Amino acid sequence: MTVRQFIQLSAILLIVSAASQCAKGPTAVDSRVKTKLSLRLAGGAPISSPNTDEYNPHLLLGADNFLYLVFGSNRACNPEATCTAGLHYIFISRSITAFDGVNLPFFNSPVALRDGVNAGPGTAQQAKFAATINGSQVTVCVKSGANLECSTSLNATTGEVTIANIANSAHVTSTPIGVEAAGQKLIVLDGSNNAFEIGTSSGATALPGLNNASSAVGVREANSGYTDAYFVMGQFGTTASTKDAIVGPVVNLELALASSGLQLTTINSFFSSSAEGDLVLFSANDGLSDDMYVVTSHTAEQLWNTTGFFGPGVGGGPPPGTGEIDTMASIVYGQPNMTTANAGSTTQTTFSSPCDVSNDGTGLYVADQNNQRVMYFPGISTTASRVYGQANYMATATGLSDTTFAGNVCGVYTDMTGVFVTDLGGHRILFFAGTSTTATRVYGQGGLFTSGTATTTADGLSNPQGVASDATGVYIVDNGNHRVLFYSGTSTTATRVYGQVNATTAGGPNAGGFSASSLNAPRGIHADGTGVYVADVSNHRVLYYPGTSTVATRVYGQVDLTTNGGVNRGGAAGANTLNNPWFVKSDPYGVYISDSGNNRVLFYPGTSTTATQVFGQPNMTDSASNNGGVSATSLSSPLGLHVAPDGLYVADNGNQRVLFYPRL
Repeated sequence: MTVRQFIQLSAILLIVSAASQCAKGPTAVDSRVKTKLSLRLAGGAPISSPNTDEYNPHLLLGADNFLYLVFGSNRACNPEATCTAGLHYIFISRSITAFDGVNLPFFNSPVALRDGVNAGPGTAQQAKFAATINGSQVTVCVKSGANLECSTSLNATTGEVTIANIANSAHVTSTPIGVEAAGQKLIVLDGSNNAFEIGTSSGATALPGLNNASSAVGVREANSGYTDAYFVMGQFGTTASTKDAIVGPVVNLELALASSGLQLTTINSFFSSSAEGDLVLFSANDGLSDDMYVVTSHTAEQLWNTTGFFGPGVGGGPPPGTGEIDTMASIVYGQPNMTTANAGSTTQTTFSSPCDVSNDGTGLYVADQNNQRVMYFPGISTTASRVYGQANYMATATGLSDTTFAGNVCGVYTDMTGVFVTDLGGHRILFFAGTSTTATRVYGQGGLFTSGTATTTADGLSNPQGVASDATGVYIVDNGNHRVLFYSGTSTTATRVYGQVNATTAGGPNAGGFSASSLNAPRGIHADGTGVYVADVSNHRVLYYPGTSTVATRVYGQVDLTTNGGVNRGGAAGANTLNNPWFVKSDPYGVYISDSGNNRVLFYPGTSTTATQVFGQPNMTDSASNNGGVSATSLSSPLGLHVAPDGLYVADNGNQRVLFYPRL
């Protein structure tokens, strides 16, 4: 069973666990567990990497309600980790937002666990490990050569880990299949596939009935000391087979599996000759009528191959529900209420022309354009707790350094590695690792933090704007050069160019003529894992480029890819027209575009290029600024967007505020 298969069932169990807190009967739960469920990246792309070996997934729920996915794979590592192609490593991914018990959050791109830069364990065969969580601290124990090692600290965002050999010499060469929450006890299998509980310091106790599947009767708290449930993959009790496990809380296990459509088999009818892909669950929860269940491989295969079960991009169906977002904002940043649009100022709670927004799951980042800074707001607080580019919240200094901006800060983008900030005045993009406010990387200036020259080269920029990233690298909109550049990994020299024939040609706007590969003063960009969206502002359109192609195959705002109808296609605003679109984002439900000149944000379902929902206007044909007056439903020159699992953030530039619209 693959990572993708396993996380579907894990997701079901999590939802049932949460739902059981407020609903006792199966009717209230069935509607949720029968929907299409899937763990996905922020842009809606699957977590799984195609054509790789992925296995032994652990889906862990932290005390902060964030989800953590730990799994083994021979997939390519993130740029910060040193890996050898084809070898097996352990990866972790943290959800972008907390799990609310009903709607699965999006996840950050997985990162390899690494001690310094070296990822581990780097084995030729599948890595043998187990993981658990205590509070919000993930612990991973892994078989490494002749040793058994456990992490003493682990950063789920960067993958940085401190790991050491356990002190217990008993069964140190055994394979870990489970670890209790505090990380002090392990369940291991020895060379004869007998199960033992061992302490990381000392001691080893054979677990009754778990050395042979045909006679196992389960593990209860009374004889194991464990309170969690265990999921075991493989031919338990046989030789020469992979023994994988996942540890996590299970509530109402029978209902979860029954509602998912899987057939249950108790231990009495389970035989040691079962297939390697069988899913075995044994639990310490005394509330269950039986302690061990088996999902046979053929029933599991039937489920995994059911069309639409996995959600968008796998079975072809949409995610659960419509994903509709309320067009009335519920939170305002930068103003005391929803009906004021006070002139910009320099405080901890105000903006001067907020230009862009991004949310990393811990809080909101706002590019405060005219105050030459980016502010960070933790959680849902509307008071900033961190500032980039200034010494304090009252300062408005400018400069070319690794802690200041030259001016016109009109872009901010976050991924799991840190924060990217657009410094238009300095013709550069600064990258800040983690929560540091000192930049460690600069794009556009040949690696020099004190340079601010506009150039047209593979490592030069002119008035850069939007930034996006995916698993392969970073995309930057080079507005002044009418192009988009792609940088592989953490390199600051571009290897791919959109909108121009090469990285050194200054062909001007629509170089070569208006076409599917031309650009005119582009601004925003979004990478969703399947391709790239670019806001081609002065051509009044948004383009979609599939994969790594530099030729667009879909256009929003114009009749087709070769017709330039100008503002609103030469007419009035409508559901398929645009007027200076600045930013674009997508989620599994569709595409969002800030149609700045029409003072609105449009939503396009799926791959449709006709909008079905409008923010900031009462209908698809109105376009006035603050139509009806400043309110929770009005907009004035909206710019930056961020789509989160719980709603939409919009930089309402003309009203000196940022609005949040919740999902319905």
